[in-house]
Amino acid sequence: MVILFLAYTISFVDRTILSLLVEPLRRDLHISDTEISLLQGLAFAIFYTTMGLPIAIWADRGSRRTIAAAGIFVWSLMTAACGLANTFGSYLRRVLGGRGGGGSKSGYLLAHRGSLPGKQAGTGSRTICFRRERRRGLALLIGGAVVAMATKMGSIDTPFGALRSWQVVFIVVGLPGILVALLALTIYEPRRALKAATPATPPGTFRLFLKAHKAAIGAHFIGFSICGLAFTGVSAWAPTFLIRHFVIPPRRPGKVWDLRS
Repeated sequence: MVILFLAYTISFVDRTILSLLVEPLRRDLHISDTEISLLQGLAFAIFYTTMGLPIAIWADRGSRRTIAAAGIFVWSLMTAACGLANTFGSYLRRVLGGRGGGGSKSGYLLAHRGSLPGKQAGTGSRTICFRRERRRGLALLIGGAVVAMATKMGSIDTPFGALRSWQVVFIVVGLPGILVALLALTIYEPRRALKAATPATPPGTFRLFLKAHKAAIGAHFIGFSICGLAFTGVSAWAPTFLIRHFVIPPRRPGKVWDLRS
């Protein structure tokens, strides 16, 4: 649970840190708010809409522990690599690669009500939950602290050339995830529940179900899409709104944002 908590926290830090760095990114990469929105929204959506099912199939058939560790490793490495981006295109490729790591859903592969090896199924299981707003608030608090630290340090000379403060931020928040990925390999592989034999479903059953309930399912998807649009939009742009209109330094929006819960 501790390892998954660390992985989920790092995931949210990596995912939300961009919302604290909008202004320096726009200035140094010469990009617009629209292009920033593509980095925060479209790049995330592309992976989830195209690779969600293949990874789910892999999770059903392969080692979920390995999938989680690989996801943590890839997104952490690509987050750190964002610190070496110098154009919109190079940054976009790194963001897409980072989302390709499986993002914050790695914990879902392992955190279930199964039993650990050596215990009977159904005994000794625990359910520990961390509310979403608490995770996001902590992510912005950590991100804000890192931004403040990097701002004080200024630019740093490295073998890759001089790095600006926002580049240092990506490297600092990305690299610890590689260690967490190695720790994830020590997690017990959850036992898969044995399913009772069920009669085969006739071909076309799912299509017929969708057709029979198209109004309810359509309303469901439209409603959740609107909720997701509102929540994601506010989450992505609230720190920038506070910075621009209330002259709040980047290290502070995380504290303000956490008060909403």
